[in-house]
Formats: sequence, C-alpha cells, structure tokens
Amino acid sequence: MTPEYWPYYVFIGIVLVGLEIILSGFFMLPVGVAFLISAPFSLFISNRPVMHVITAILVIISVYVFRKYFRKSDMVQKNPVEDLIGKEIILESDPHNQGRPYGKIYGESWAVVPEDAKDQFVAGEAARIVAMNGNKLVIKKIKE
Repeated sequence: MTPEYWPYYVFIGIVLVGLEIILSGFFMLPVGVAFLISAPFSLFISNRPVMHVITAILVIISVYVFRKYFRKSDMVQKNPVEDLIGKEIILESDPHNQGRPYGKIYGESWAVVPEDAKDQFVAGEAARIVAMNGNKLVIKKIKE
C-alpha cells in the first residue's frame, strides 16, 4: 500500500472502537484495535495483498487475546449467595415440621429445604448446602 492509505486504517479502527463503546458487543473492539495496530505497517508496506494478510493476522491475534484476557463472563458480577454452596449450615428448626425451616450460616438465617424428602433433620444439626431454590437453600445430610 502506498503511505496515503494509513488514514483509512486509522479511520476504520476509530469507527470500530467507537461503535464498540456505543453498542457494547465486544467484537468490534479487538478488530478496531487490530486496524489501529496495522495502520503504521501500511506506511512501510506498499503491497496491498500483503497488507491485507497482515491485517487479517492482527485481527485473529487481537480477537484471541481479547477473548482470553477480557472475557465478558469475568466482568459480570457473581451472585455472592453462590459462594454458600458447599458450606455447612446449622439448622435452627426441624425442616419437616409445619413451620418454616431455617438454618443459620455466617450469622444469617435462611429458609432451607432438604434435597431428599426422606432425610430427617433436627435443630442444631449441621447440613451441607448443595443448591439454591429461589430464596431457599437446598441442604443434604453430611455423611459421617
């Protein structure tokens, strides 16, 4: 490419990065960054097909790096209640009586339901939290 093509690479890169800021799809950003990185190469490489290959390689590398290090799932906040799964909870009342069954963990009371309806629990017993069901913790017996 001739040196006068570098502004096009910069323009495409800026437009893609700007669209990413507005639309937040997380695909245009790595492509825009790749175009911005390839712009200086266009000053030194006059062969158009070679420049297209270099830009394509930079797009592939940029997409890989962004997907590996800037995943959307890492940016989404995790529900702190999910950290309770696998922990022990102390039962405050028997889950099989007519009242609401509760257990206490980290000083807070939670409504609990047994994973297996056949399990019998008594107040003061420890159980393991295995899941969440709405706003209730699902518990199971701890094997001794």
